[in-house]
Amino acid sequence: LLPRFIMTIFNGTLPQVLIPAVSGTRTEESEARHRKLINNLLSVGTLVGVPAYALLIYFGPVVVKLMAPGFDGPSLKLCNELFCYAAIGVPLSFHTEVLSAYLNSRSVFALPSGAEAVRSAFVVAALVLFHKTWGIHAAVYGFFVGYVLQLLFLAVVSHRAGHRFRFHVHLRDADFRRVMASLALPTLGATVNSLPGMVQRFLASFL
Repeated sequence: LLPRFIMTIFNGTLPQVLIPAVSGTRTEESEARHRKLINNLLSVGTLVGVPAYALLIYFGPVVVKLMAPGFDGPSLKLCNELFCYAAIGVPLSFHTEVLSAYLNSRSVFALPSGAEAVRSAFVVAALVLFHKTWGIHAAVYGFFVGYVLQLLFLAVVSHRAGHRFRFHVHLRDADFRRVMASLALPTLGATVNSLPGMVQRFLASFL
């Protein structure tokens, strides 16, 4: 529940903020400013996302125990394994949204949407083809690989569109600070809207 909850918030807030912000730096100012913002977002996302993923893995057993207090033995072990694979979507979802915003600013709209559709189809295909061998693991493995492939695909397409990634962290950059400030209210709103559904699913698990 927790990784999905975080990704729902990301998917609901990042596009509406990143797309106009990234497009604005390209149309109003220089190309250098535009690429600087993208690299700053990707670099900061990596610095925050990797430790966040490590923390999710480390505290995964505690989170799973809280979310599924009735599970023990093999069931609890299975939940811990599934949680670890599902958590990869948390850091990767931010990067995919940044690259999608970059491509949209270049008037490339079909490929980011198509990449998401392919990821979803990959999960379904993995479940259909390997459910007899891997069981529920098939869907989670498909989710894990699908997210990685989606990010790699968007990275290749962005590279072909002209983006060259350079590790760059500048927290005081005006464009970066504006994007972060713009994310605050939409993120809060998405959290408030998504929280009741998460609580309902959590309570339903006791029935």
